[in-house]
This record gives sequence, C-alpha cells and structure tokens, in this order.
Amino acid sequence: MPALKRSLAGQLAGRIDEGAILEVNLSQELCTLAALLDGQETTREWSADTRFERAEASLQITEGVARSEDILVTLPGIALRGAGELDLVTERFDLRAAARFVDGADAACPVNPRLERIPLPMRCSGDYTGDSGEWCRFDREAFQATLAELLREEVSQRTGDEIERRLERPLERLEERLGEDLSRELRDTLRGLFN
Repeated sequence: MPALKRSLAGQLAGRIDEGAILEVNLSQELCTLAALLDGQETTREWSADTRFERAEASLQITEGVARSEDILVTLPGIALRGAGELDLVTERFDLRAAARFVDGADAACPVNPRLERIPLPMRCSGDYTGDSGEWCRFDREAFQATLAELLREEVSQRTGDEIERRLERPLERLEERLGEDLSRELRDTLRGLFN
C-alpha cells in the first residue's frame, strides 16, 4: 500500500459544503485571540468542533504528496486562506493559513473593525492519527512579522504624506519656474520614494 500511495500523481479539485473539523474549534481560538488583543474576554459557550460553511482546494499530487496553494475555508464570520501539503504515505500534513474576520450577521464574535484588516496566521500540522485538538495553533512569529510590516507601511505612508505636505509650497514655486510637466515629474518621483 505505501508503494501504491507513493506512486500517486495528478490533479484534484474538491469542495465540501457545510462540514466540520471534529474536536477542534478554530472559531473559539480566533475569537479568544481577538478578545485578548482588544483587552476583553469571551463569555460564549463553544462547540467542541469547527463548523464550516465551505472548504475548497485544488491539489497537485506528485509522488504521493498533495500540495495546494489555494485552500479556502469559510466559517461564520471568518475566512481562512492558505497553502500546504499532505503526505499520503506518512499521513503527515503541514498547512499555513491566514484568517480574516469578515463583517456579517453570522459573525462568530464581535471584533474591533481595525482587526478585520489584519490577517491572523494559523499553522496546522500533524498526522491523521494524532490528537486533532493539537493540530492547529496561532502562529505568533508570523503575526509579529505581519504587524511589523503593517507598522512600516503606516509609518512610510504618514512620512510620505507629511513630506508631501511640507514640500507643497516649494513645489508650487518650482512649477512656476520650471513648468507644469517637469514639476509633475518631480512630484511623481518624490511620491515614489515614499510609497
């Protein structure tokens, strides 16, 4: 059987509507994290399972290893997008996903609107025979990198806006001396430096 699995190759696209991942609740994990980030606590009663509205992916199978770059799982109020692989012989898997809270009437929990902009990285790994409660966890390192990048972008945007505001009058004077076309080119170049 292992040799047969290892020789598998091809493509597969699949979709499951209204299913569940048993004995793990990703909505609870993400809502608890969102509440913690907002200085709150969750008081809701949670199911033991993760109920999802839709799960879909296209898989490329090579030598018994299935890989996907377009995994999508939608939970009430949460969308998970990711990529990963599953070794059909060893029955081990590794998946990295980014969860985003989405606005909707069926939201799993109330979330600060600013948090809707931030992807919450999840990592799921293990094997079929392992404890499903241990499969998925919040990826702190990836989250820190995401926050650092968002902060860099915001600082860069604010710096660019402030510099543009301060240069506005001098650029208007240059425009009078150099002409509109050359001044526009200079403005575009300056914007490019800070964006």
